[in-house]
Amino acid sequence: MSASLLPRSLEFRPAQANELEAAAALICQSFYALDTPLLLIAPLIQWGIWQDLNQRQRHGKQGYGCFIATHPQAANLLGVVEVELRLLEPNLPYKKGIPRPYLSNLAVHPDYRRQGIGQQLIQTVEAWLIQHQHPEVYLHVLASNTIAQGLYQQLGYQLRATDAHWLFPTRLLLSKTLSSLA
Repeated sequence: MSASLLPRSLEFRPAQANELEAAAALICQSFYALDTPLLLIAPLIQWGIWQDLNQRQRHGKQGYGCFIATHPQAANLLGVVEVELRLLEPNLPYKKGIPRPYLSNLAVHPDYRRQGIGQQLIQTVEAWLIQHQHPEVYLHVLASNTIAQGLYQQLGYQLRATDAHWLFPTRLLLSKTLSSLA
């Protein structure tokens, strides 16, 4: 199957329990440099991600969702994203103690990137959040990830704070007000 897919044949939906292992593999592949010494422990990292996904889905926490992109002819998942209600860092200028929808682990299979799958996954999550009466969504992106920043900017996300730490890469906190509830 070619890496170019017809958009109408793609499916964006909540992940089923039996798809979480494939989602964990895609997240691991997307966020960990497996061509480094991490390659030796990649199965352990992937297993840990899979356990986390299973636990979050099994507990059915309010405000949690794991969404995937699939295609009937694709052997692998094409994309995955999670959303959950999270407390934001206490040093940010938001009401403390109020969980906010937080988008994380957006990953698209390398063979299918730059075809709108990430955008569709985000829009699927946003529609789900609107349906559940959440007026906004937050996410972090690495300051060095200019491609992802461009995607989020195109979708209407705005910078809220910069999270700089001497030990970790600088992250940007972005948010978006969801239009149907504004």
